[in-house]
Amino acid sequence: MTGRKRALVRLPGALLAGAVLLALPAATSASGARADLAPAGAPPILQAPALSEAAATSAASPAHPVTVVGLGDSVVAAAHCGCAGFLSAYADLLTKSGTPATSINLGVSGATSEDLLEQLRGDGPTRQAVAKADVVLIMSGANEAVPVLEQEQTGDCDEECAVQTAETTRTQLTSAVQEVRALRGGQPVQVVLLDYWNVTVDGQVARQRFDAAARAAADRATEETNAAICGAAQDAGALCVDTFVPFRGADGSGDPTSLLADDGDHPDAAGHQVIAQALAAALPSL
Repeated sequence: MTGRKRALVRLPGALLAGAVLLALPAATSASGARADLAPAGAPPILQAPALSEAAATSAASPAHPVTVVGLGDSVVAAAHCGCAGFLSAYADLLTKSGTPATSINLGVSGATSEDLLEQLRGDGPTRQAVAKADVVLIMSGANEAVPVLEQEQTGDCDEECAVQTAETTRTQLTSAVQEVRALRGGQPVQVVLLDYWNVTVDGQVARQRFDAAARAAADRATEETNAAICGAAQDAGALCVDTFVPFRGADGSGDPTSLLADDGDHPDAAGHQVIAQALAAALPSL
């Protein structure tokens, strides 16, 4: 993605187009987490933790609108979609379901997980917004994966290099979740990490630009990145919500072209709505 990556992508990706309104899965349990797609040893996508009776009662009748804050890269920032993005769409779905919600979008195009952590630790407006958030949605990790893909093409990065990059992403996202909780000062907060359908371009654009081997390399990078994201959620006790299956189908063979902007990288308005619906399925009540 031009807004999501710091370097132009020379490699591809792949997602699911066609049926926009699939039966969107909630976050999958360990037994149902994309076992056919995840690499060996990948952590499970977590279920949302059960609310206590008191918390459930409070959530059912919020004294004030739920505040949803979004952090991460250009997907969060809604670049290239000509729409408000999934953050706003998710808040709208909450409101329509009976939980009034407002959203604050702090996504930054081109940001990495390291940038995200620095933002949480050093940016005053971000810290103030997160300190008041009931839900924090984080999507980050693709921007560090793309340079690795390019370096693999030139022979400047091997498999070990890619593994180290993914581990760094996992560590930084784990720290980001911990920083969110620290900013909340012990007050309840639901932290959600979202994974990717692809860390680079996908669908028709990818097929036009890249050969099968390059697209397969992008798929492997996506699996590694998603494992790091959901691993961070597991490490920090957060929720990991899947966007891969809603875009590409359970077996990964779907064509996501109709859910992507013209650049083949960022979601279009329909793609953002699909992400919002996946979030609503994973977090049906607050």
